[in-house]
Order: sequence, then C-alpha cells, then structure tokens
Amino acid sequence: LPLVGLLTWAALRNVSETGTGQTRFVSEFSDAVIDSLDGREWIVSDGVLDNHLLLAANRKDIPLRVINLAAGRSSVYLDLLASQFEEPRMQNLAKIGISALLSEWMRTDPEVHNKLAVLSMPDIWTQGGYRAVPNKLVFFGTKDISTQDLDSLVSDHRAFWKELEGVLKTAVSVRGDNPWFAWGRRHAG
Repeated sequence: LPLVGLLTWAALRNVSETGTGQTRFVSEFSDAVIDSLDGREWIVSDGVLDNHLLLAANRKDIPLRVINLAAGRSSVYLDLLASQFEEPRMQNLAKIGISALLSEWMRTDPEVHNKLAVLSMPDIWTQGGYRAVPNKLVFFGTKDISTQDLDSLVSDHRAFWKELEGVLKTAVSVRGDNPWFAWGRRHAG
C-alpha cells in the first residue's frame, strides 16, 4: 500500500511535466506553421522545431524539406542537405554552406519565392534581393511589394491570430517552465 501511495503522489506531483498539455502547444504550433506554407515544400528554420515540423507535415501528407540554419556548420548536415537537390551546382553550393546555397538559389531561380518559406530570420529574403512578406508564422519573399494585397494580408493575419489566441491561452495555463512555449511565444510575438 505505501508503494501505491508513493506512485500516486509521484504521478500527481509530476502531472504538469508529464501531461500532454505542454506538448499540445508544440503540436498545434507546428501544424500552424505547416498550414502557413501555402504549398511551399522548403522551409528555412533555426532548428528548434524541425522534427516537430516534419512530423506535422507527415501527418498532413505534405512533402517538406528543412534547411536548418543551426546545423549549417556541420559537414554531415551539409552533405545531407546537398542530397536533397538534383542540380550538381546546388549540391556543391549546399556543401559549401547554407548562405552560398540560398544566395545562388534566390539569384537564379525565379520561382524560389513559390518554393521556399522562412520561419526564422526573414532578413534572408532581403539578402537575396527580395522583400519579406509575413504569412502567419512564416515569411515569403517577393520582388515587388506592390503586387501584395496588404489589406487582405492584414485581414488574414487578424483572423489567424484570433484563432491562435485560444492555443496560446491554453499553453499559458499549462506551460510551467516549458521552453517550447517560451520559444513559440517569442516567435509568434
């Protein structure tokens, strides 16, 4: 009987750490990122949520390839990234580094803005000669900002943030010291 009491006490004491409330935020946030891609199959990220994004994309049957900025100093990762490109030039640039790869991709592929989204560091678009345009939780690139319907963009974002507000409120109520929540809160603003 003392063992049952100890196990019950331990379960109740650690429910905030072992419950699904904290991970639900990560899952819903990752789903929202995937939904923000609007058909793009590449995302540049800081590496924090990469596995969660890949799982969310898989659940939705969406092909996704991730460019992890944090892993950019690893030759093993750069080899893996290079293998995701068919063109030898892009493969070689990926092995040199992510900056070289993205610069060339943005310079030579007129459709890169329809293939790539940036989760972190929207300045990547600026470095490539584009303007960063927010799309919910990611950024797209555009060469001509005047082609954007800014009123519609604001309206879409208001609706999105209203919807995400419930997820954030739930996460606040269960978060404890959840580092995922802290990252998501900083990213989402």
